[in-house]
Formats: sequence, structure tokens, C-alpha cells
Amino acid sequence: MNNKWNTAPQVGVLVIDEEPAVRDKVARIVSELNEGSEYQVRQAATLAEAQRMTRESVFDVIVSDLSLPDATWSETLSWLATLKIPFVVATCAVEAAIVEMIARSGADSCLSKERMYPDLIRVAVIQARIHGLQAQERDLVEQ
Repeated sequence: MNNKWNTAPQVGVLVIDEEPAVRDKVARIVSELNEGSEYQVRQAATLAEAQRMTRESVFDVIVSDLSLPDATWSETLSWLATLKIPFVVATCAVEAAIVEMIARSGADSCLSKERMYPDLIRVAVIQARIHGLQAQERDLVEQ
């Protein structure tokens, strides 16, 4: 129940995928997370849409496919890596070289779209959120 007295912190999650069914599945699973925070999930189907949304809103975690209709894998991954937002990559490509490239980019996790089980999605999003909070804490200490 959401009312003006609810003090649970809100966690903004952006789900980026060209496939509506995948976006809806991830959004539903993330929305059901309940660990003391209220998860607000928004969706984008293209890189351009995601870029616009990140300029207009604050997100704590991004879950993204790399294969988008308006960008190459490397363009999507490069853009994600430039953000100061923890991100999880969901991809059909699970070859070792690709997974290594994703890991080197700074991704918090890499999920196989063929095995996107609810528990794996939940753990990946929560871990990415924790990594983001730890990075914020480090930034504050360094200031």
C-alpha cells in the first residue's frame, strides 16, 4: 500500500529491451521485490529512448539487453559503461569472449536470456543496487 506516510526508499530501475515480453517479465519480477524499498520500474525499447529517460529521471539500476534496434552491442555497452549507474546485462550471447567483454565493461552481472529465472533476476538487481550504494558511500568518504 502506497500512501503519504510510506517512508520506504524508492529504487528506480530502468529495463531496456526491444522485446515487450522480456521487458514486462523483468519489470514484473523487479516490481515484486520487497526488501525495505519500493521498486519503481520504467521500460525502454531502444537506446535513444533509454538515453532520454536517463536524462529526465534518476535510476538506481539498469537491466539491459545489448542488442537494440538502434544500436550495436558495443554502442549499448559503451553507453552503459559511461553512466554512473549499476547495470545488469541480459543477453542471448553466452560465449566466453562476450561474457568477458561484458564483465570488463563494469557490468554488475550478466544474465542469459534463455535462463532468466525470477530468483536470478532478483539477485542480480539487488546485487547491482548494493554495488551502487557502496560506490556512493566510497564517493562520500573520498570527498
